[in-house]
Amino acid sequence: MSILEIKNKIDVAGVPEVSKYPGEHVSLQSKEPPILEDIVVGFDNIEIEIAEQLVGGTDQLQIISIYGMPGLGKTTLANKVYNNPSVVYHFHKRAWCVVSQTYNKKHVLIDILSSMKNLKGEKIVNMDDESLAEDLYKSLKGRRYLIVMDDIWDTEVWDDLKRYFPDDGIGSRILFTTRNKEVGSKASPGSVKSALPFLSEDECWELLRRKVFQDKNCPQELLHIGKQIAINCHGLPLAVVVIAGVLANMEKKEHLWQKQHHHLSINYNSTNILSLPFGLHVRSLLCFDRELPISISCSFKVVRVLDFFEIEEDDVVIGFEQLVHLRYLSISTILPPMESFHRLECLVVDRPDEVEIPDILLNMLSLRHLHFLGGGHFSASCLQQATNNESFQINNNLQSISVINIFDENHVKILRCLPNLRRLKAIIYSSPNYSFDFLNQLESLKLRSQYSLSNLFSLPLNLKQLTLVDTHISSEQIEIIGKLEYLEVLKLKNVGFEGEQWDTSEGGFPRLKFLKLYKVQIVQWNAASDHFPRLQQLVLEFCDRLKMIPPNLGDIPTLEMIKVYKCAKAIEDSAKHIQEEQQDSGNEELKLIIISDRRYIRRYITFGSLQRYFRR
Repeated sequence: MSILEIKNKIDVAGVPEVSKYPGEHVSLQSKEPPILEDIVVGFDNIEIEIAEQLVGGTDQLQIISIYGMPGLGKTTLANKVYNNPSVVYHFHKRAWCVVSQTYNKKHVLIDILSSMKNLKGEKIVNMDDESLAEDLYKSLKGRRYLIVMDDIWDTEVWDDLKRYFPDDGIGSRILFTTRNKEVGSKASPGSVKSALPFLSEDECWELLRRKVFQDKNCPQELLHIGKQIAINCHGLPLAVVVIAGVLANMEKKEHLWQKQHHHLSINYNSTNILSLPFGLHVRSLLCFDRELPISISCSFKVVRVLDFFEIEEDDVVIGFEQLVHLRYLSISTILPPMESFHRLECLVVDRPDEVEIPDILLNMLSLRHLHFLGGGHFSASCLQQATNNESFQINNNLQSISVINIFDENHVKILRCLPNLRRLKAIIYSSPNYSFDFLNQLESLKLRSQYSLSNLFSLPLNLKQLTLVDTHISSEQIEIIGKLEYLEVLKLKNVGFEGEQWDTSEGGFPRLKFLKLYKVQIVQWNAASDHFPRLQQLVLEFCDRLKMIPPNLGDIPTLEMIKVYKCAKAIEDSAKHIQEEQQDSGNEELKLIIISDRRYIRRYITFGSLQRYFRR
């Protein structure tokens, strides 16, 4: 029997496919996740780890993702965690939905609602998307909930649904299962990612034995050959189940197992395993094996998502020009020729060294996101055109770039040709006598510069998130930042202030919700409660020189949390004083977290949170 014949006769993944779940169709039968009767091996430790992440950690809504290649058992693990007794007890509401590659908003909403409520079929099927979404929001509001989104392919799904999941600061969680390790982090910067590991040799044998013999013992004469077969599955449950399906349906004779071992070429590498269930129609490929030849990807002509995970940097990329359907590419090797990738939307270059950005990337109309781990710089030819040609233009729809290295005005001139940018991370290597106000669509900006930013007076008016790193700012500059009408998040990391003093002014930071000060060079900070009228979270880390937190900040009505991490004792004392004053005034909701040492965490639990706990 050939490998292709095997895959047509058995369930190669050992786990029900997405299409077998009721949630793929509009159905009210899927009120719980699929009950997986399959044999499970090797998940105990990671199940406990994920369960602890769900019931512990931050009180804010958090995304936790389980990622790994197809066939590793992501859905099985998620199901075990979902039904873990500690998880069942912790959450007021739980729901399960299957997203899949062909995302249907109405089907997902119905799946979630029908998991939590007894709904009449005719009524819910006839409801429109907005009515379903409103019903979902009301059902979750004020309740600690867990929503499992099984088989989510990209962040667009979460972007479309996230407004329906209220964040009441009571520890709600979203659990993704995904093939793409970037889905969780792109959906939320604070997400927690858990890679599903390959099985050990012993776990492979245990799975094979139980698949073939169920509750019976393996005959002594088959032990050696059986363990050799298991070892050669290279930790993939997918391979184990393929072979187990063959062995379970034949006589338990040693010579027959030896024959099948030889006939099936059981010592095939990961290349053969990957081709088993998908053939030439695979659209998503994650490569984890360092020994895997990179040319493997070129066997899948219609692949759209390609992620080389921990492939050696010096490996040579072969045959990439054939992958004309690529939408997402993550690579840590030398950048391949890009001429064929007319449909590419996201490029991640996961190399620690600086990369020259090919000119062709700047003229790809489909490209939306560029990320360079070690930084990227524009090519000499592109800079020369920008220098010599006053009407220099590039044609693109880029929305995010990180990290771009800026050396002079010509680099900024090229950035001026990217009017659709919404997110930008840049390192400035020269005195910044220029502005970024021309990026009028920009919502998130992160700048790192060893030079003072005192000359950088003009910032995009629509900016919502601003991070400044390793730089100095003047009092005038921080006042200008405070006037940004839509700014919601401000992070200052290792930033020096003029005169080591920060005096905020009335009406400043009108919409700021999150303020983080990390190693800021401030001694005196003067502020009133109306200077940050919508502040929700204040985080101070390694602030050794600051004398105290302005006491009036405690009077901000929206303030929910103050976190102090390894700061001077005076900061800890002032934070405690603020909380005590608020409690004396009847405000029991202000949460204070003080971390003096990595091994010792003191949490000040509010009286209000205790009341909510005992009302469960």
